[in-house]
Amino acid sequence: MDFFESQDVARRKTGLLIFYYALAAVLIILAVYAVATLTFTDFPAVGPEAEHVPFWDWSRLLVVGALVILLVLSGSFYKTRQLSAGGKAVARLLGGRPVSRDTGDPDERRLLNIVEEISIASGVQVPEVFILERESGINAFAAGFSQDDAAVAVTKGCLESLSRDELQGVVAHEFSHILNGDMRLNIRLMGVLFGIMCLTFIGLTIFRMSLYSSLASGRRPVSRSRSRGSSSDRGGGRIAIILFGIALIIIGSIGVFFGKLIKSAISRQREYLSDAAAVQFTRNPAGIAGALKKIGGLKNGSRVKDQHANEASHLFFANGLSGSFSNLMATHPPLVERIRRIDPAAATGIEEEPAQKRSGSKASTVSGFAVGAGAAADNVDMSPQQVVSSVGTARPEHLSYASEVLHKIPSSLRLAAHKTSGAEAVIYALLLSKDRAAREKQVKRINEHADGEVARQTINMADEVQNLPVEYRIPLLDMAIPTLRDIPHEAYEIFIANIRQMVAADGKIALFEYAVQKMILCHLKPAFSKPRPPQVRYHSLKPLTEECRMLLSCLAHYGVDDEAKKTDAFNGAFSRLKTGAKPEFIPRAQLRLKALDAALDKLEKAAPKLKKQILDASVFCVLADGWITVKQAELLRIIADTIGCPIPPMLPGKA
Repeated sequence: MDFFESQDVARRKTGLLIFYYALAAVLIILAVYAVATLTFTDFPAVGPEAEHVPFWDWSRLLVVGALVILLVLSGSFYKTRQLSAGGKAVARLLGGRPVSRDTGDPDERRLLNIVEEISIASGVQVPEVFILERESGINAFAAGFSQDDAAVAVTKGCLESLSRDELQGVVAHEFSHILNGDMRLNIRLMGVLFGIMCLTFIGLTIFRMSLYSSLASGRRPVSRSRSRGSSSDRGGGRIAIILFGIALIIIGSIGVFFGKLIKSAISRQREYLSDAAAVQFTRNPAGIAGALKKIGGLKNGSRVKDQHANEASHLFFANGLSGSFSNLMATHPPLVERIRRIDPAAATGIEEEPAQKRSGSKASTVSGFAVGAGAAADNVDMSPQQVVSSVGTARPEHLSYASEVLHKIPSSLRLAAHKTSGAEAVIYALLLSKDRAAREKQVKRINEHADGEVARQTINMADEVQNLPVEYRIPLLDMAIPTLRDIPHEAYEIFIANIRQMVAADGKIALFEYAVQKMILCHLKPAFSKPRPPQVRYHSLKPLTEECRMLLSCLAHYGVDDEAKKTDAFNGAFSRLKTGAKPEFIPRAQLRLKALDAALDKLEKAAPKLKKQILDASVFCVLADGWITVKQAELLRIIADTIGCPIPPMLPGKA
């Protein structure tokens, strides 16, 4: 299953979730109506009067339906709003602590290095990283509405019990959920099920209050002036209320039961797919299989003890719940079956305890980075089909390449990218112009509008950043952007303004400069505003014809050196879209970056199958002259990233 098909499957399952949600609401309304009618309506036992008290009262059904719908929707809205900040909200709900980007703890540093390696290798923006410090079991999860607000969290048990290879397998599994669109469905499922569970909470409240009231009144002396009839009536009313509360608990439990069945049906197969993706990515089945074996052998297994674990059970790497009842509707396949599918030879036994904490981890790392091999070439030879098929996937060569890139980036720049002031300086240094007059304007802007320490670091690291090989610029940018999520909101506004002024300092904006600026805005904006889940608004390319013209015209001007061939490149690329519209190449003088900006924003809302066509045409346009340079490859990756199609590094002869 490719990236675009996975995205479509996740969207279809979201529709299925809505269907089940509506079905559950209807059944709950009918059940509540029946209980309310039988509990509070006096039906004559015998006699002709009985036929005059109908069971169905449509006005009563309307009132009950309205109240139940209001309750369920309110509960779902409350939980969804609580989680509206994205992955970090889920991580904090479960007791997660964010890992500082400049942490000195060796275990946390190792985790961050693994996350950075996999992010760069897969083309995904580095997510926020959390540790569940109170959890000694081995577990992890990825959560968020999109890649821009994603968070990866691991338990303390993961850091303490797993080797580097095993931890890498677990993190790769979670990245598969990010790439396949599972996160958005999972976080919505949390909100939906909470709305249904509200009935159980209300039923418990009614039951406890009514029972307490009955016990309290039973202890009070009854006045002689009170008639037995009235006392009996009140007693009967209390009993009816108690029974009604019990009925709500039962009805709510039925909703929760079916909700867990839905989670189980949705999650189980996705876990198998993510296991397989992690093995394909790392080419090391022993890593993730070893983590699963340790879960089976350790006392705490994969148990998550937090009170909200039940709500998020479908997010976890392994079953976070315990007890025989939960096993009936487990959101994860049995450990032995998962191990057997990953590595049949490894399924013969489960480790009692890890023989040695992080055994072998030091032998496979250099300063926390895995040692890989591979280098980028000046030109990359591949076809549009190879590039498009690589979206949302990664191979071991990409992971090895990412490890080597991170290892070769100077340690001073890596350290700077992990601190807020240094991260700002890194990005400013990346944008410094080689033109002397333009650079003077840029430096002046930084001195006047940036923090003094930021300005100093920018000047000090300028030469080192400018001398970086081309293929190291985007990885360095990938490291710096997540760090900037922690700056104050006022500092963010100043930072963005500085970026725009630096890009425009020479009076013209190169397409690559624009793309980098777009990437920064795309990934930082969700951290300083309410994240909005990506919405699909276009299922046909016809309403996107002008946007495609703008994008392909820009790529033709940037990607093809021969002026005579630019029009041919554009025409050939546009014909692959099969829109039926006449291609009209836009001259360079008529190109406007604001128009390109609006075009990319609109293209981001296209259905996955349309994005596949757009990306295919874009690659064809750049490859029209027979090859693609590293600069052009990075430009394509940035543009693809802004429309939600992560491309791994383009290696010579690889895709």
